[in-house]
Amino acid sequence: MEQLKQFLLDLVQLSVHDTQCRAVRDSFLANGIIDAVSTSFSIQSSTFALQADQYYRGGAIHIAGTPQGTLKTLILDHVGNTVKVQANLVNASAGLNFSVWPGCDHLIGTCDTKFSNKENFGGYPAIPTKNPFIGDAII
Repeated sequence: MEQLKQFLLDLVQLSVHDTQCRAVRDSFLANGIIDAVSTSFSIQSSTFALQADQYYRGGAIHIAGTPQGTLKTLILDHVGNTVKVQANLVNASAGLNFSVWPGCDHLIGTCDTKFSNKENFGGYPAIPTKNPFIGDAII
């Protein structure tokens, strides 16, 4: 039953930009300059404000030029010109260049509208969650 539960999820089981997803990663790349590091885990840049809130949530940012080289981290939140990240930004500072990619929430609507990639969606959104014959949950 656990295998059936795993197989029949409405969320896609692929990773964004992998070989099955086929959304070309660099098609969604944006480059920018850090305007400010507002906390140990928050960066501000006008580049982020060019997209709707949460566009970059779940995505990645690579910050070049830190003392340790390029800092690569996951984006946890995006509102306006600010993103919150997973890694501590103690060595990041205003003026550093970065590359950023949007995240995916693994829903078919996002796959379609954000990535224009609905044909490669790997989930099963039409599977009912209730058994149509007796009303019990299927998964």
